[in-house]
Amino acid sequence: MDIIADQKKAGATVVMITHQMEEVERLCDRVLLLKNGTAEAYGTIDEVQNRYGGRMVRLKYSGQIPESPHYSVALEQKNYAELALIDEEDESLILRGLLDAGVRVRGFTVTKVSLDDIFIKIYGDQNVAYQREMAGV
Repeated sequence: MDIIADQKKAGATVVMITHQMEEVERLCDRVLLLKNGTAEAYGTIDEVQNRYGGRMVRLKYSGQIPESPHYSVALEQKNYAELALIDEEDESLILRGLLDAGVRVRGFTVTKVSLDDIFIKIYGDQNVAYQREMAGV
């Protein structure tokens, strides 16, 4: 990975094939996700995240998360949740709605959906089968 990073700094074009989206986010300027020979996602990291992922709120809280037309609960664990924002909703309105509903918010971070989440969304069960095959399961 250091060699790839060095080549990138030197201005070289590097083509990298990987299923490790964390590496892609760290090293690449553009991404192309192919599925069955067809380009499913292409562009800069930001473009792909905006087009296929959207924004996510990572929430540390106590209480009950209310239903809302402005987000869906993508993950909910004890005192932690990830809310997938719908459309371009202003995150301050989301926070205000949570507080008004009596949720005690200890952490509220707005991020873009990771490339890993987009990868799983695009490849779905096909990705799980491939990972099992590679692991010899």
